Amino acid sequence: MEHGTILLLLYVDDMIIIGDDIVGLSSLKQFLNRQFEMKGLDLLSYFLGLEISQDSSVYFLTQAKYTSDLLAFSSLVYLTVTRPAIAYVVHIVSQFMAVPRSPHYDALVCILRYLKGTLFHGLHYSPHSSLQLHAFSGADWAGDPSDRRSTTGKKQTLVALSSTEAEYHALADTTQEFV
Repeated sequence: MEHGTILLLLYVDDMIIIGDDIVGLSSLKQFLNRQFEMKGLDLLSYFLGLEISQDSSVYFLTQAKYTSDLLAFSSLVYLTVTRPAIAYVVHIVSQFMAVPRSPHYDALVCILRYLKGTLFHGLHYSPHSSLQLHAFSGADWAGDPSDRRSTTGKKQTLVALSSTEAEYHALADTTQEFV
């Protein structure tokens, strides 16, 4: 008797079980439910901040709830602190800046507006979806004022002599990530 494939993805206390062996999936779920206290062994709808909606074999992934919660949290923090405490707001939402200042707050507001405007954007998967990998890159030419290096999410290792060269370096870095 030939068995299908079953994949189990576990992250702390969140689990996804998928596969093409319906009997095997059911047996595994029953076994795990006997061994551990488990809930939500039905269709996948939310996992690690991703909302998954499905209709037959079509899947749509968004982070609308996560983003909505982030927007609500940032609004709540903004409303409950005074202007001098803006550094706290920026720090809590971004969690990567050492010394947030007013320009950081202005950038944060732009990011939050972008998130609000793209709240329901997501990824659409179906059996007819293309399996081609697409990558995008961009660079600012001589963006670092101290050494005039361009950045593509991180500082480029070479100094570009033109915006075109900075974009070529960004493209090379992007394609190198996938090799």
